[in-house]
Amino acid sequence: MGLDVGTSKVTAVVGEILNGDGIDIVGIGAAESRGIRRGVVVNLEAAVDSIKKAVEEAELMAGVEIDSVHLALSGRDPVKTHVADPADDAVPAGSLIA
Repeated sequence: MGLDVGTSKVTAVVGEILNGDGIDIVGIGAAESRGIRRGVVVNLEAAVDSIKKAVEEAELMAGVEIDSVHLALSGRDPVKTHVADPADDAVPAGSLIA
């Protein structure tokens, strides 16, 4: 799952890895972003609720339960993390990116 937490909107996307052909988007969810101002969390509970709503919508559309997320953050002090390349042979075709 990809998760973009912005100041105005939270978007969650679930994709299925295809046989060397990229990713098929199987679920999308969006929610109004609450508790975030200018890329900074100002109300953790409200931000978590927005994220949960977007993830639940994406789960429902995809027909899967999400247990991990790749998160995109921006702002004054962005956090960087390594995300595996879906084209990597270690990720089998047919796997859901979730």
